[in-house]
Amino acid sequence: MEKKELLIMSQFRQNARENLTRTSRKIGIPVSTIYDRLKRYEGTVIKKHTALLDFSQLGFSLKVLMAVKIMPENRLDLINFLEKHHRVNSLYKITSGYDVLLEGIFKNLKEYQLFCESIESFKIQNKQEFFVVEDIKQEEFLANEEFLDILSETL
Repeated sequence: MEKKELLIMSQFRQNARENLTRTSRKIGIPVSTIYDRLKRYEGTVIKKHTALLDFSQLGFSLKVLMAVKIMPENRLDLINFLEKHHRVNSLYKITSGYDVLLEGIFKNLKEYQLFCESIESFKIQNKQEFFVVEDIKQEEFLANEEFLDILSETL
């Protein structure tokens, strides 16, 4: 990916709702080029257009990251359960002695406890919980134009 494409991606990362004409003026790349890149990357490089929400403003004040190790014979069932669970915001397959890492969003500790009880039947071998106190940095990779020279050198 050349630097021009990284610059376009950076603009999308900063504000995906920005008008293409304004983006074009801002970075000096024709609107048609930006539009073509956007269409080319949708569904591949761009997985989906979404908004970052402050869940606490919506009444969901508890965010938990949980690493889980599970018996191999129950792994797929747990993953299927977690993929469909309404409180699981993100789910990752990981290494380092655990199988999955999940981010769960809850109204309170009682809701979280009910969630923990719902996954006990999957015979979890080990779990490590991290209660998020504050989001310090979120979804910033490739959004800062300052670092595009460094990134384009590594591609």
